[in-house]
Amino acid sequence: MSDFSFNGRQKDLVATQLMRQDAALNLNGLYSFPVPPNETILREAIKYVGQYYKSLSYKVAYADGQIYPEQVQEDVRIACIEGLSMREQFDAIYELARHPFDLLSERPFRVFLFRTNQHVDQMLLQFHHVATDWWSFRVIHKALTEYYDQTEIPTLSKDNIFDYNSMSLLREDSDEALAFWEEQLRPGLVRRVKQQGQPAVHQQWVVSSDLQKIEAIAREWKTTLFEALFLKFAQELMEVFQQDFLINTPVGNRKSAHFVSTVGYVMNVVPVRCHYISGHLNWERTLKDLRLAIKYGETSRGKLSDIARLSIGTNEPLFDIVFMFLRDNIGAAHMPANSVFTRIYPGQDEDSFVLTLREQNGVLTAVVESQGEDVDVSNAVISFLSAIGQG
Repeated sequence: MSDFSFNGRQKDLVATQLMRQDAALNLNGLYSFPVPPNETILREAIKYVGQYYKSLSYKVAYADGQIYPEQVQEDVRIACIEGLSMREQFDAIYELARHPFDLLSERPFRVFLFRTNQHVDQMLLQFHHVATDWWSFRVIHKALTEYYDQTEIPTLSKDNIFDYNSMSLLREDSDEALAFWEEQLRPGLVRRVKQQGQPAVHQQWVVSSDLQKIEAIAREWKTTLFEALFLKFAQELMEVFQQDFLINTPVGNRKSAHFVSTVGYVMNVVPVRCHYISGHLNWERTLKDLRLAIKYGETSRGKLSDIARLSIGTNEPLFDIVFMFLRDNIGAAHMPANSVFTRIYPGQDEDSFVLTLREQNGVLTAVVESQGEDVDVSNAVISFLSAIGQG
C-alpha cells in the first residue's frame, strides 16, 4: 500500500476515468521553441520534475474494493516524434491531447518531443487531472524553467501533497461543510433544459485592456476582483432566470502558505447559490454564500452530487453553468529556451456552459464554451461582458 491516500476529489476523478475509459481528463501544455533548446538539459529537467513531485510518480492500484496510489519506479517516459511537417505536428498534438490515460498501468504524466532534423521544435506536457490542476501546472512550469536555466539543481519549494491530503480527508466531509452544502442545494433551483445533440459552441472576446477600472469598482464594493465579476455575472443571469440558480466556480483550496507549492488535484469546482429576493439578485446573501463555498471547497463533487440527488432529484445543476476567472502566469513569465506556451484543450467537457475570464498583462479576455446555444444565457453573457468592458 502507498504511504499516502488520494483525497476525495482525486477519488472522484479516478472513478470517472475507470468508468469512462475513453474520457480525456487531461491537462495539456504545449511549448513551441523558436530556437532549438538544449535537449539534454530539457530531458534532465523533465526527469527531475517527474521525480520531485509525488503526484506525478504514482499510478492507481485497486485492492479489496479500494483505490489507492502506487509509486512508479521507472523514469518519466519521453516519446520522440520525428519527420512531421509543422501542420502534421499540430494534428498529432491535438490527437494526443484527446488520448485518455490508463491510470492502472501508467503514471499520470507524459511528455512528447517533436523533432525536425534532430532538433526539438515543440514539447507537449500532458498530465491527468488526478495529479495536477492548473495551479499545479504553474508550479511545475516554474520548476522546469528554473532547472533548465540553472547550472546547478535548483532548490524547489517543498511539495506538501502528503500533508495536504491527510488534512483534506478530515475536512471535506465535516458536519459543518455538509450542512452548508445541504442548504446550498435545497429545492427551489432553476432547472434548465439541456441541449441534446447540439454542436459545441466556442466564442472568444477581448473584454478590456484597462483592468484598473474594474478593480476600482471592486474596491468600491469592498470585494475582490473575482467576487465583483462573479456578482455582476450573477446579476445579468438573474434577469433571465428570476429564480434561485447555481453558478459553479473553481476554488484553489490552498488556504495556507504551507500548500502554495503543492502539486496535485487540490482545487475543486463548487456550486454557489444565487439568491432571488424581492425581484432581484440579493448581492449580500449571494456574496456570503460565495465566500462560504470557498471555505468549504474541499467537499468532493461526488459528495455534492449525492446531496443534490437527495434534495432536488438530480445533479444536473452541478454540471450546468460554470464561471472561471484566471490570472494566468504561464506564458507571461520567463519560459525555458524562450518558448511560447499554449494550452491545448482535449475538447471534452461534462459542463453545459463555461464562461472563462482570463487576465494576462492587464488585458481581460473571455471564452465561452457550451453544448449547444441558449439565446437567453448568451444575451446575458453579452450584456455582462459589455458592462465590464465599459468599466
